[in-house]
Amino acid sequence: MADGIAFETACKPTVVCVGSEFVEEANARKEALGLPDLQLVVVPAPLGPAAEARDKAVAALPDIVAALTDGSNRRAGIEAGATANRPPGGVPEEVTVGESLESPTDAVEFYYEKGWTDGLPVVPPTEARVRTMLGSVDRDAKEVLGKMPPREGIATVEKIAINAVMAGCLPEFFPVVLAATEAMLEKQYNLNWVQLATGGMCPLLVVSGPIAKQIGVNSGTNVFGSGFRANATIGRAIRLILWNIGGAIPDVGRMAVLGHPGEWSHCIAERDDTPWEPLHVERGFAPDDSCVTVVTNMDFERTSSTLSRIADKMAAFSGLVSVGNKFYLVILSPQIAWILSRQGWTKDDVRQYLWDSARVLMSKITGKGGSVRGVGSQGDETFSSFRDSIEGRFPRWIDITNPETRVPVASSPRDIMILVAGGTANAMSAVLGARKDSVPVTKRIDWKPQARATPPRSLEATTRDLRDRLEEFAGTGPYRLNPRVEMVSSVIEGLAHNELKYGSAYCTCRLPTGVLREDRRIICPCEDLARQIAEFGHCDCGLFVGSKTK
Repeated sequence: MADGIAFETACKPTVVCVGSEFVEEANARKEALGLPDLQLVVVPAPLGPAAEARDKAVAALPDIVAALTDGSNRRAGIEAGATANRPPGGVPEEVTVGESLESPTDAVEFYYEKGWTDGLPVVPPTEARVRTMLGSVDRDAKEVLGKMPPREGIATVEKIAINAVMAGCLPEFFPVVLAATEAMLEKQYNLNWVQLATGGMCPLLVVSGPIAKQIGVNSGTNVFGSGFRANATIGRAIRLILWNIGGAIPDVGRMAVLGHPGEWSHCIAERDDTPWEPLHVERGFAPDDSCVTVVTNMDFERTSSTLSRIADKMAAFSGLVSVGNKFYLVILSPQIAWILSRQGWTKDDVRQYLWDSARVLMSKITGKGGSVRGVGSQGDETFSSFRDSIEGRFPRWIDITNPETRVPVASSPRDIMILVAGGTANAMSAVLGARKDSVPVTKRIDWKPQARATPPRSLEATTRDLRDRLEEFAGTGPYRLNPRVEMVSSVIEGLAHNELKYGSAYCTCRLPTGVLREDRRIICPCEDLARQIAEFGHCDCGLFVGSKTK
């Protein structure tokens, strides 16, 4: 469609052949782009095997010739309208929710009726809420970020804020949403393909840098799951933006056969205790910068964290079109990352190992044992149309003419990104992949760090207050402070350091993860205190002992 529009606007008579499943989307697209008279010729879908597709193409030739030579001669039904009863899509330039909506429920139902929601309830974007959202960034509300395909809706800062409100974002989340939207609109990200492809993929947001912890973007336990407002609402804001501004509405502007569960919300953070340099630093930004990287996710598979298993999963994703034509994002659990680091592995080492190991037989790619050159088997005709492109995907020393060649699934180790995220309960990892039609983009987030509520306290004052609190706690239960005074003083000073650094007196024998739900368990006195004293007579750090301990 995009090529046809380009030819038509260049004053070249054009006909666009459209599969019967795509007529509605094609009509919506040409209307949005101001070319309602662009000629369409409908071809029954699916095309089927090569011989069947060829027959359908031959049958369409009279219509193609007629449309090119006489624009008024159109076959009945070619310009079919939108399916009846489908809700309209796209947020208009201005929406006023007046007093006629008597309750919040009425407002939510109003948005359902208009088709401005992804299927879940929304927060009505009142003028006051949108103004508060805009107040978190130093940007002109009317600033145009670009056109968003497929509807080519004009994405302004204000419209992004409206959708962020609808998604339930807090104002401090908005800089991430704004930067992610700008990343998606970069040419190399190719949002047009992400929105329209039938394979079913969606943007994944990876937040890294100081902002992640500041606003509570989860990087730990259940990192791809529910339970964290920042992850859920930032990811959902992106979906509403793609829906309302871009028009990615099923059967109208989005033709994904199965879709992707990440469409509801797909936002994670990178752990800040990674043993290697963070993702945004690898991609050219300063360590103190806060960034969001937008990666297209088509395939997602969990696996154990052994690198050989990860390589197997990467190879399992590969096929005729995708081999050597994908970016991979490998997410390692913190345990395996630290184990590898202690053994001397760098990220580059991990990448190189995966590139060397994640390979598939050329015969498996071509199908039925056929060779790339088209000699001697049934698989070759299907493969031949892809031969030229695949020959340019790999170094020349990789012989893709030999069916026994083990071909790397990525054209280069650089196409494999490594990220540390997830909880510490087990050594699980994940592999994500998407074709190179979309290139990952990283944007710096312009944000205003929240000021401290109180001025910094001295270590001496913090230590004194902590001792008072812990002595009071020891007097209320079957515990007491260890009679070894020097040990107690040392532990309390360590707790004071943690309180000044992290905001809470985390146990000195364990590190905080950055995930509030996990870290609450290790604030002294920790949740494991009773079990540890019952089992050992003292807690792990030696601060408390049982009341009967001598």
